[in-house]
Amino acid sequence: RVLSICGLIQSITTTVGTIYQSQGRPDIAFKFNVFVSVPTVFLSVLIGLQWGINGVAVCYTIRTIIVSYFANRIANKLIELDDKTFFVSMMPHFGFGLFLCFFIIALKVFFQLNHVVLDPRTLLFIELIATFIVGGIFVLRFGLWKEWKLILNPK
Repeated sequence: RVLSICGLIQSITTTVGTIYQSQGRPDIAFKFNVFVSVPTVFLSVLIGLQWGINGVAVCYTIRTIIVSYFANRIANKLIELDDKTFFVSMMPHFGFGLFLCFFIIALKVFFQLNHVVLDPRTLLFIELIATFIVGGIFVLRFGLWKEWKLILNPK
């Protein structure tokens, strides 16, 4: 569960490498990985081992949050994107993910409290339905349908 937060952060940070490449600066990515990413992974594992596998997961997630911030900041400076604009543009997407996460957790708690046991296919179907419903609300609320319309029909 802790690593799901880490995965959320890493999915945002994947664009960093593309930015470095597009700006002709892959050397920054290399230096950052050698001098920051690799040592901090090693350090987070060493620190987390004191508390077992959960400690390693928590330390690695904290490390990912901190390192991702600096990786994004460096990449954003290359394309002259300020922190405020970056974070404001991420908020609707983060909000959607958070809302969907809470929705699915609430659904799981509801089924557990009512002692309902569902097979995995039914749970997957419910989660897909929830994703489409919440996704539809999100698209309509934040006007993303306009962006999708431009992508699908760029005329």
